[in-house]
Amino acid sequence: MAHVKNQQPLKNHSCFYKDYKNNSKRHNFAAWFGKYPWLIWLFPLIGLVSLIWFLIRVIPKPSRATYPCQRLAAPLAGGFVVWIAGLVGSSLVYRKARELMKKSRYISAGIFVFAAVMIVWGTLGITEISPAAAAFKPSEPANSPIGLANGIYPGRVVWIRDPDATNWDRQNGKWWDDDNTDQSRVDVMISKSIRQLTGQSSDSQAWDALFKHFNKAKGSGDAGYKKGQKIAVKINMNQERGRSWSPEVGLPSPHVIYSLVDQLINKAGVSGSDITIYDASRYIGDPIYNKIRSNPDENFQ
Repeated sequence: MAHVKNQQPLKNHSCFYKDYKNNSKRHNFAAWFGKYPWLIWLFPLIGLVSLIWFLIRVIPKPSRATYPCQRLAAPLAGGFVVWIAGLVGSSLVYRKARELMKKSRYISAGIFVFAAVMIVWGTLGITEISPAAAAFKPSEPANSPIGLANGIYPGRVVWIRDPDATNWDRQNGKWWDDDNTDQSRVDVMISKSIRQLTGQSSDSQAWDALFKHFNKAKGSGDAGYKKGQKIAVKINMNQERGRSWSPEVGLPSPHVIYSLVDQLINKAGVSGSDITIYDASRYIGDPIYNKIRSNPDENFQ
């Protein structure tokens, strides 16, 4: 019975403690803004910068409005414009209400006060949608391909997966270590992908078909790769910050990049000195660099 009798007071005490913590958090939040009053202007400043950035980028070239960075800036800029419009509109209406109050026209003044409140409420309602959610809302319906299909088989995309290619347990080493990635299985996946993309039965034929299609599309005739021609491979290093890699950050697999370079050298006949792996605005991390250089062949140095 003692346990049952004490149960309710314990619950009340727990609720009181939670309320106390929540009130403390709200108080600390207000104190934080009091300590850093400039934070009040942070979101309007972000909106203004987004608006300027959007206009500078999109006015010279309207097609840039579809770029991811512009799609992110657009709702922030739009929210800023709506906020400014609401602020200016409500201020003008409120001033008019004050003038009417001085003239004892209370009903008309009340209408203008109500209008000012509704303008503010309306702008808050319009901008309550998360900017991130608005930025990444698809502009096209599902399963409706957009753009112009290119390639030997226009629009063909090859996906390949081998769950046995990696065995990292998130505890031993890193996912890009040789002990945690089976290079031979990665090589098989790259080989299958190239052949399935081009419809050829061998890797050498697949690369020849790719180069011939590229040269023909560029007006260079039905010719394959010629020694001395430069090959540039752009990889996505957006998460590279010039520091040691973290397992939690998404970066290209060194084993996949190595396999691609190996294909170009040993299957397509491209000299290593004619191959460039790059990202125009990022570093190429040590794991990729060291993986390629681990092959003593001079073409990999």
